[in-house]
Amino acid sequence: SFCDKLITAIDGKPASNDFCNCVGDYQVVIDNKYTFRLHTDRIVIFSNTKELFEAVLEEENDNISDILESDRAKNSTPGENMLLYLSAQKNDILKKNDNLSVAVYEYMFLNKSEENDLFKNKFKNEVSALEKLISEGVEQEWMVCENPAQAAVHILHTIEGMKIQAQTIGISSKDIDKEIEYILGTVGLV
Repeated sequence: SFCDKLITAIDGKPASNDFCNCVGDYQVVIDNKYTFRLHTDRIVIFSNTKELFEAVLEEENDNISDILESDRAKNSTPGENMLLYLSAQKNDILKKNDNLSVAVYEYMFLNKSEENDLFKNKFKNEVSALEKLISEGVEQEWMVCENPAQAAVHILHTIEGMKIQAQTIGISSKDIDKEIEYILGTVGLV
């Protein structure tokens, strides 16, 4: 897995070609330096694999803030933006061979003693942005929700649960659609 290969790299052993392939659109070169090359040919050199891994996560993660800042979302209603966000999440859940998600979980398990601020902050930011979207939907009468903050947390927990299920026992597109229907019902957007 990606995390195992990162740990191998930390131990000073040379990385294999598999290491480079498993990062997807990124090329990683390990030779006393940790180099992260985006598909846009931007090169960044890191002092350790933790920094490299966190940079990959920052670049790779599609989050609600990115979606809401897109040109398409700026000209849409809160209801349409919720559907846009849930559609993007469904696509992420259905990704085949999503090595990055597996690596994230492994990384978090291996670094439990550390604060994992990157992940905590990401979750807080997602909750805040989703809560704002739901609140705007309520204000504009696109949604009906008594507690947008709690709804945002529940939605994110549901999405994360589906991501874990996709990587462990699998989940069908139909099952994801049922959960999305439930989410839409939670915020009164049916």
